[in-house]
Amino acid sequence: MEVGCDGNALHLLGDAGILDRWKVGLLCSVKCPGAIVVETYDLCQRLRAEGVTVVSGFHAPMEKECMRILLCSPHPHVWCLARGLMQRLPDTLVDCQRAVEEGRLLLVSPFDASVKRITREQARVRNALVAELAEVVVIPYAAPDSSMERLSRRLLAGGKAVFTVAAAANAALLDAGARPLGDLVIVR
Repeated sequence: MEVGCDGNALHLLGDAGILDRWKVGLLCSVKCPGAIVVETYDLCQRLRAEGVTVVSGFHAPMEKECMRILLCSPHPHVWCLARGLMQRLPDTLVDCQRAVEEGRLLLVSPFDASVKRITREQARVRNALVAELAEVVVIPYAAPDSSMERLSRRLLAGGKAVFTVAAAANAALLDAGARPLGDLVIVR
């Protein structure tokens, strides 16, 4: 199925109705400090318990762990890909095919099925799509001078609510206007 998003076609696999839910975007830099990992696990447990729909690329190691936690529940989530939709869904962290069939997982891609390899530019597009689809964005950690930090600053400048772990490692993000995770209010 294809739907439009800012004039671009989105390719979908799963229940498109999931996009109508209130969603928290989840993005994280690839390398994440240990203290931030623990708080991110706690956040995912909270989101899972409260039935919040999360939209993410589920690509960075921290995001993959969040996917494992979130998809062990009956609540739906959105997986944005930085490539075309897959012919065969992975089953290493969780059985994604089963989650799609049960209406708990929607795969979304702004790329045609012929796009098989992920590039930095495609990852940037995917991360921007995650932020666009979400009502608020949680970035547990954005490495200094990284593409994640630049995206965070663009989101904040555009008025998007961004939340992060209140830690010294995120001082620049907090100084730029991100709010501490403890301020995140769940809307249904």
